[in-house]
Amino acid sequence: MSGIWSNKFEIALRPLRERSGSQTVVVIETRTAAQATREATARFPEMKVVSVTRITPTVASIKAAQRAGSTYNNERPAAEGQTSAASAVVAPIRRVS
Repeated sequence: MSGIWSNKFEIALRPLRERSGSQTVVVIETRTAAQATREATARFPEMKVVSVTRITPTVASIKAAQRAGSTYNNERPAAEGQTSAASAVVAPIRRVS
């Protein structure tokens, strides 16, 4: 499974020199929150980043929803050749030193 994972981040921005200025919210898709912050400041140099929030769910929240009986698996389209997410096996990676 090679590929680049990306997450969506919601970034709240305000004018750089006005503390009470109105906030603007943008959505940027990158791998990390730090990359999203850097990209937001590059796109909007006159704005300051106030907060960064991940929109996409984490693996832990997906597994918790599955344990709670959520229909998360039914809402996602199945990958070709895969009948359900429950049939996939995740093997731990052994550390070699």
